[in-house]
Amino acid sequence: MAKRPDGEPNSKKTVGGIRDVLAFARMDGRFEPLVKYATALAKFCGADLTVLAMPSNGSRYDSLRGARSSIIENIRSEDRQAAQAFRRRVGDLAAVEGVPCGVRIVDPNDIEPTDGIRLFARHFDVTVIAMPGGEIAGGQNSLLETVAEHSGRAVLAAPRDFAGRARFSKIMLVWDGSRAAARAFAEALPLLARADRVNIALISESNAADAGFGSVEIKRHLLRHGVSGERIELIPGSGVANALLEQAVSMDADLIVMGAYGYSRSRECIDPEGARFMLRQSSTPILLAH
Repeated sequence: MAKRPDGEPNSKKTVGGIRDVLAFARMDGRFEPLVKYATALAKFCGADLTVLAMPSNGSRYDSLRGARSSIIENIRSEDRQAAQAFRRRVGDLAAVEGVPCGVRIVDPNDIEPTDGIRLFARHFDVTVIAMPGGEIAGGQNSLLETVAEHSGRAVLAAPRDFAGRARFSKIMLVWDGSRAAARAFAEALPLLARADRVNIALISESNAADAGFGSVEIKRHLLRHGVSGERIELIPGSGVANALLEQAVSMDADLIVMGAYGYSRSRECIDPEGARFMLRQSSTPILLAH
């Protein structure tokens, strides 16, 4: 019942909120935690799910130029079988939760994967991507960061081996008054409005009067949307990434909401390396918007 042809929308009519979820997964042995998390998010929001997948071997046909046609056809046949198995498994995972789900396979020989993902992401409310892990070197943008910067939509970074039950009852909102923070707040409103507890981590590098103004205004704005922030946390400007992760652990947060920092550096209180540190080290999913 939950399976549907690629691209066919759910029949329900809804306005606003998160109704269209995209998840990017590689067709390897590690995709299930990410798909399960994205499925839980879609179920929570009453949304449809589309899983965009890329073969784990990447553009291997380039290395086979000049090979016998029979060898290339055998490899293509293996890839088709792998894609069919992937579709079945994803469909089964979504069916367990009753989530309408479609699968799209990206051929890396037709389009550069990063381009394909960011273009797809523009047509969905939120895209779920695995956190980059420790392999991202300092100063190097991850796929997640690139999609957050160029898609214009929210990206939800999920830990690679997320094993717990996806929940959205306790959310930490990171607020520093920047454009990126405002975008993240707007994208996360459907989740914030249904949370049982919202903590606001207020970052301020200016004086106490400014910090007080910020705390009053963000609480007022949240209340207009039916969201009551439990308390304001004043986080110092230095070591902010570690402080935020500690706050998330302290409140046992299910989700961190923050701006995709590191592109326009004029107003943001988290530097690019601090943001990347959070993406590498956080055990809590992070919703980002740029």
